[in-house]
Amino acid sequence: TFDAGAGVWDCVKCYECAEACPKEINPIEKITKLHNMQFEQGIAKSNVATRHAEGFLRGMKKSGYLDEADIVVYSEGYLGMYKHLTTAFKMMKAGKIHWQDGVPFIDSMPKIKNLSEVQKLIEIAQTNKL
Repeated sequence: TFDAGAGVWDCVKCYECAEACPKEINPIEKITKLHNMQFEQGIAKSNVATRHAEGFLRGMKKSGYLDEADIVVYSEGYLGMYKHLTTAFKMMKAGKIHWQDGVPFIDSMPKIKNLSEVQKLIEIAQTNKL
């Protein structure tokens, strides 16, 4: 069956289209608007791409930081994360994955000092139309 909205989730936001586009139409902005419209209308299907977007927001609300390890687990599940283990070890070395009480990936991201301010900004951004 044909899924008219599926293609917008194929974009990985590499900005190649913005670089190559001969017109000033800002394709990334248009794709992002289509993503948002699908969420607003409740037609965004649950898949790795949509869960990735939701996981990004979830992490920002929870800690104020981008929790890259949690996004992978949220998007692809614990079984899906195994294909990313090599990258995970590199991220641990770089300090992008945090450990708390010896348990990785479970609420292990420290919270920023002004988390409530970030949460308010997210709420405002989600309720106001630009």
